[in-house]
Amino acid sequence: MRSVWIGLIAILGIGLLGAFLLGRALEEASGTKPSLAPRGAHVLAVRALSDDQRVITWRLGGHPEDPASSRYGATVVEGQMRLYTHRARRAAEDVQVETDDFTGDRRDDVLVFDALDGSGGCGVYRAIAVTAGSAHEVSSIALCEDRGAIHLARGGLVFRLGEVKDPKTTDDIHCCFLFLRTTVKRWNGRELVTVRTSRRRLRKTHPWPPGGYPPGRAA
Repeated sequence: MRSVWIGLIAILGIGLLGAFLLGRALEEASGTKPSLAPRGAHVLAVRALSDDQRVITWRLGGHPEDPASSRYGATVVEGQMRLYTHRARRAAEDVQVETDDFTGDRRDDVLVFDALDGSGGCGVYRAIAVTAGSAHEVSSIALCEDRGAIHLARGGLVFRLGEVKDPKTTDDIHCCFLFLRTTVKRWNGRELVTVRTSRRRLRKTHPWPPGGYPPGRAA
């Protein structure tokens, strides 16, 4: 009887190994890559970076009709290796990414935005510097869209922030600014340094949001 059980276990083991190898072979033949998102996560989007790197946004658990019930995150991978994973805090309603080179090394980097919502459209921006074989967070900034927004562009991170409250709107905590400060910052390997900055007067009577919408939001 014991020999029968040993035989069944051996057959089962061989079958599982065969299925795994077949799956890997089919995956390689089809040219598709495993997402490498957390187990059980629903992949929201995949964006290609430089070479064999990509950034994946995902949702874990919760109910689609209640965005805040899910956990959101972003994972940077190279080939079949995870380089960086970020999980947004609970109550986040979405995660969006932008990709471009803000380090000046001609490789795509990543800007992750955790949308926390609220009346001011608040969230957290995380700048991820990506090199061959590594990715690490170099900056984390909490910012509400009623104050401004950050975007990623070739050559640096672009900060657009309102300055000088309009005295006519001081009774409104979300409005309004007279000037817009635009600052471009680049990661030099140690810190974010200012490349250029400028300030202009906002022409509209009550421009909102002053710096445009955050990543993932339509104007």
